[in-house]
Amino acid sequence: MTSESVLDHGTALARFGRGLRWIGRAELHLAVIAFAFVAGLTFYQVILRYAFAGSIWWAQEVAQLAMLVSYFFGIAYVYKANQDIVILMIVERLPAATQLTLYLAIQALIVLFCLVVFAQGVLLAPSQLNFRTYILNIPKFYSTLPLLLASLSMAATAVYFGLCAWRHWRQAATTPILAELEGKLTLLHDVRLET
Repeated sequence: MTSESVLDHGTALARFGRGLRWIGRAELHLAVIAFAFVAGLTFYQVILRYAFAGSIWWAQEVAQLAMLVSYFFGIAYVYKANQDIVILMIVERLPAATQLTLYLAIQALIVLFCLVVFAQGVLLAPSQLNFRTYILNIPKFYSTLPLLLASLSMAATAVYFGLCAWRHWRQAATTPILAELEGKLTLLHDVRLET
């Protein structure tokens, strides 16, 4: 069950969820393509180096950029799909209202952390735009860009999860337990790579 089944289809929150779902699918595909590119480029570089005593001069820097894209967009996707690790051993023993309060507090902390990361990246941007990489001679800012975009995506997702949880709690006859709530707020569990 996705979060949309908890919400009315015409609400702003449901449209927000559909937008995040589209972004999550794009993040997943970008992460997979970037990772496959890194694997292929590294394999080709190894063959060139050990079989032909040559190399591609730009391979390491491009591979690093692609790995950053793969990692940060992959993490943003994992968060949207609720595939991150949630430790419930102690939390499940708490009353449902306390679980919900903790869940909302965690979403608020995630938003805060992601916005702090984004703000720090923006503060570094002017100096990173002036410094250039050694090999490709491009601004170092391009290495920070995946982190900034993924941070904004994760902050938006945390806001969405928090709003959905709050709305579900206000509409439900009883406060849901955390495991039930997590299952209902999964944005992307239906995404498959065979599209």
